[in-house]
Order: sequence, then structure tokens, then C-alpha cells
Amino acid sequence: MSKLTNEEIWQQFCEGIDCAQVVVRYFADDLGVDEEFITKVSSPFTGGMYKGSTCGAVTGAYIVLGIKYGHSKPNQGEKKAELVKKMYEFDTKFQEKQNTLICEEILGRNLTTDMEKIQEENTMQKKCPQAVNGAIDILEEILR
Repeated sequence: MSKLTNEEIWQQFCEGIDCAQVVVRYFADDLGVDEEFITKVSSPFTGGMYKGSTCGAVTGAYIVLGIKYGHSKPNQGEKKAELVKKMYEFDTKFQEKQNTLICEEILGRNLTTDMEKIQEENTMQKKCPQAVNGAIDILEEILR
């Protein structure tokens, strides 16, 4: 896979593809999942689920980890434990890069009340592509 530039990520944002979606689409082929389907599945998770909570790049990463390591049947405790371990590993590394897992903390503004300021100051353009690229880098390392 060729690495996405921050400009390519921003272009996807401008086309309506959001942070969680960019992350899952990046890994769709490697995971053997349909890109359109996974893009739809991940659509509610952008912008901290549109509420500024957990960053969409993080939730997109969790979806990728779930596809790769998740359990799907009862009594698969070992698989579940492996997934949780990978999620904690991701969280630790993402926090090292971003200092948080929370969308509003990355942006430094409240998505609900400060959207006008966020847009005026190009806050998303400045911060979100880096968060997405950070998530992709960490996932590439974990999935190796």
C-alpha cells in the first residue's frame, strides 16, 4: 500500500469521506472486505460519532482491528483477549502521538458549539489528517 499524504486525506474529507472511513478504506483490500460496505459501516464514527467523543481515526482503527482479530462465535475468549490487547496497544501508541483519544481534545474545540470557529481556523485541515495518518501508521505496525 502506498502511504497517504495529509493532502490526499484532506481531499477525501472534502469529498465527504471522513476520518474513520479513510482509515478503514485504506485497509479494505488487505482485509478482504468490500470498500463500499466498510465505508458505510464506518460512517457514523466520524468526528467522535458526531459528538466530539472518541476520535474517528481511533474508531476506524478499532473496526480494522475487529475485522482482523475479532471474535464472532461464543466462547472465543482467547480471540477476544487478543483483540483487547491489540486495542490497548493501539491506544497507547495513538496517545503518544496525539496525547488523547478524544476528537474534541485533538481539535481543541467543541464540535457542537464551535463548528464555525473550527471551519474559520481550518482546524480540521490542520489536525485531522495527521491523526488519520498516525492511526494508519500504528495499524500497519500492529498488523505486521
